[in-house]
Amino acid sequence: MNVDSLIKGVLRANANREKRQSKQHTNTVSKPASVEPVSSEHASVLAVAPTFDLELYRIEIISKAIAHIMNNQQEGNE
Repeated sequence: MNVDSLIKGVLRANANREKRQSKQHTNTVSKPASVEPVSSEHASVLAVAPTFDLELYRIEIISKAIAHIMNNQQEGNE
């Protein structure tokens, strides 16, 4: 790939991203936020629902990957 083509593509992508972000910003500013109250039956479900812990999820995936790699290495050495 030509370096000039790459630079033009990156500049075009940045310009498109900036246009899209500015358009989203103007849309969110002009529209008032409409928030509907949560009914009491849905509120109890939301209170009971567990929260997702992204850091714990990442640690679990990493530990599973390490265990998988270690198992593969042990099988290869035996």
